[in-house]
Amino acid sequence: MNRVSASLFPRRLDAARRATACLLALAALGGVALPAQAQLKSQDILGITLGQTAEQVEATLRAKAPAFQIVKVYWRGLDNKVTNKIAKIAAGIPSAGGQKIDASSIDWRRPDSVAVYFTQSDSRVVGVYRQVYAGSTGVLASEFKQALADKYGPSVTTEYPNIYNRGVDASGQTDLCTFTNISWGGIGRDFKPGCWQSLKVQLADPIGAGVYTSYRAWLYDHRIAEADSKASQAQAAVQQEQANRKAVDTAKGQKQAL
Repeated sequence: MNRVSASLFPRRLDAARRATACLLALAALGGVALPAQAQLKSQDILGITLGQTAEQVEATLRAKAPAFQIVKVYWRGLDNKVTNKIAKIAAGIPSAGGQKIDASSIDWRRPDSVAVYFTQSDSRVVGVYRQVYAGSTGVLASEFKQALADKYGPSVTTEYPNIYNRGVDASGQTDLCTFTNISWGGIGRDFKPGCWQSLKVQLADPIGAGVYTSYRAWLYDHRIAEADSKASQAQAAVQQEQANRKAVDTAKGQKQAL
């Protein structure tokens, strides 16, 4: 969506945009305070943090693993034209003999794959999906569980396959706030009002007692998604109002008669 001068806004829409932009900025930058017990100890996956910009994400990926191949997908505006705002960054290390990384198809045997999704209003991270294939080396569930608890805080469930599952709200942790509607190919834009961060990790394909070949992880921020939804709706209303005014002005110049 293109930015337009605030002087062109109807006062009602201008106020709505300012309010939603302020809310989005607070949420994206972590400015909304949470009780200590209601927060994940760390809001990142592979160093990619909720609320980061696309430039920060790309720099993090290149620093973490130079072998990552990176692909970017951009938002389209109301006119269906591609904008300069990034909607998704897909990155991965190709599997042995695998094809070049693309943003739509997943190779389940890639050593590492990360899909990062951004808000439409200001391109801040709203969700992260990671998929790791450890192969015959395997992942020891007991050690992995402990590492997750140490980094993010206690899980609300520990049974297979959801070895880590925590969705938090303003009052503390709750399973109702979990979110896994993210994949390599896309992200759902649903959010649950009152929820904050969601993190879930699953093991897959056992190869021995408590040892698995791969895992998947989902990280999502309901606050950022909600603020982005409101900001995007306000921006769409502004653009629609401008289009309506243009149509009226154009019609006024055309004198019709029977």
